[in-house]
Amino acid sequence: MEHLILSLKDKWDVGACAAEALGSIGDQRAVEPLIDAIKNADWALWPPAAKSLGQIGDPRAVPVLKSLLKDSNTSIKNAASEALEAIEASPNRHTEQEQPAEEENARETTEKSGEVRFVRKYTKPLPMGVEGTYNEYEADNLEDARSFLANQNVSVHYLYVEVYTPEGGIGKDMGGTYEFDV
Repeated sequence: MEHLILSLKDKWDVGACAAEALGSIGDQRAVEPLIDAIKNADWALWPPAAKSLGQIGDPRAVPVLKSLLKDSNTSIKNAASEALEAIEASPNRHTEQEQPAEEENARETTEKSGEVRFVRKYTKPLPMGVEGTYNEYEADNLEDARSFLANQNVSVHYLYVEVYTPEGGIGKDMGGTYEFDV
């Protein structure tokens, strides 16, 4: 991934390809370099960098993307607008300071309903050399877990929403829903 980040500083076509690749990988470590590329690189790099920031879904990109909305170039404005929409829809859209409050609210709401309860959020290394982010929940049965996951929008690479039940586990990522043994 480091070579892709360094390539953001190359001439615009190489930098644009690197930006697109970083968005496809979806690693949070690419956020600051992509923001820097928008701030410091040639304007031709801005649309692919903006798109990649939207794919990653990190809220740190919001200020620089909002600044692109003021640009006169339609493709730049469209890329920034789409990226901002993607970040808003992303499960990663809140800053770290907001997450504990959000998780507490989710815990209170789901505990009252008795359906699905938030347990924890954590990251762990994946075989392909990136970190996966896991949002872990628990439910009393698979029916409640399936219903919960049907309403979860997972649009970020390497994000996994998993629900543990006494009957087994069920999860969701960008590829869809999957089951696993607990």
